Amino acid sequence: MRNTLVFTSFYLKVLLENRKAAEGMWLTPIFFLLGAAVIENYFLNEESRVPIDM
Repeated sequence: MRNTLVFTSFYLKVLLENRKAAEGMWLTPIFFLLGAAVIENYFLNEESRVPIDM
């Protein structure tokens, strides 16, 4: 348990020193999810579906 706390405190210290890396690590998943939502919305539009007539 102590090793985990030491590693976490060291990791947080490095992140706080390098603000751009911390911001990038925080924003990258957000932009990825937004992009996936836009692409999904484009492909799952009602107009783009093929009608099934039986």
